[in-house]
Amino acid sequence: MSRFQIGVMKEPWVDMEPPISTEPLRESIPMEKEKVSEVTTEKVIEVTTEKDVGSGTGKAPQLPALTPKSNTASDQATEEFINLTEKEEVERDLRNYPSLDQVTQREISRKFRAMQAKAKEQGLYVCDYTNYGLDICRYAVLLGLFIFTFANSYYMISAVCLGFFWQQIMFVAHDAGHLGITHDFLLDTVLGVLVADLCCGLSLGWWKSSHNVHHLVPNHPVSLFSNTLPSQFHRGCFYVWY
Repeated sequence: MSRFQIGVMKEPWVDMEPPISTEPLRESIPMEKEKVSEVTTEKVIEVTTEKDVGSGTGKAPQLPALTPKSNTASDQATEEFINLTEKEEVERDLRNYPSLDQVTQREISRKFRAMQAKAKEQGLYVCDYTNYGLDICRYAVLLGLFIFTFANSYYMISAVCLGFFWQQIMFVAHDAGHLGITHDFLLDTVLGVLVADLCCGLSLGWWKSSHNVHHLVPNHPVSLFSNTLPSQFHRGCFYVWY
């Protein structure tokens, strides 16, 4: 990727809002509205076929008039409620959270890096593989119980054992998705794909995309599901580097 590098962003740098998010540009872009054909009179469509249609009149049943869909009072009230709620959330965050000015944000970054350096010095980023040895024993017991009970026709018990096995082994995919096992992108990705995609039927790529949002907005309950985030979170561009 270094061949495609065109520059280096040096700190301190100011957060840039994507041009498409700015109000003047957004207003200048023509939005294509759905065109609805208005039919004010009801018409009867004549069918010219060799054989009679329906009752033998040669005509199709009368079609209802098409009217353009309009926003109801309920839709407008819902939209106003959403806008008001978003505005209240923004105002509350501005009151309760640190200022977004460069000096304040730079001090927060400095404190975070100091804390991160302390965590590295204490070895908290070093993976303890002995714990995975204990985990593998637990996985093997659950998988063995599943095979034994299934072979002896205890299907309900085997299903419970298989469910626990899938649930427990997904923690390995979680750690691999965070590059927390080998800390190597290729190795952890392959391991995560083998566990999540092959063993559990869950796309690791989808999980990382949605899980990134959870870490971006960890205190928001709906951030676990990226498609249900409030609209203000969709207006910016987020990048997470593991």
